[in-house]
Amino acid sequence: MDNRELITFHVQDGQNEYETFGIYNQNCKDEQIIKNFYCLDNEALEEEKHYWDGDRLVGISDRCLISEKQTKTLETLGIAYYHKI
Repeated sequence: MDNRELITFHVQDGQNEYETFGIYNQNCKDEQIIKNFYCLDNEALEEEKHYWDGDRLVGISDRCLISEKQTKTLETLGIAYYHKI
């Protein structure tokens, strides 16, 4: 079984700020996760552990371990989905 983490993404889109969520394996690096979740290429401009996605600045604000049962619950509710990279 994989050790999974619930990833909280912080997004700054102009004057709007919000969070969104994804589930990844614990051994994934922040850069890998951000580029996968937002489909960014390797040339994405990094700014203090955040990346530009067009006009949005995106980064990871929190990571916490999550069980397979919790993963299924969040997927069922449409809150977060497991991404295997």
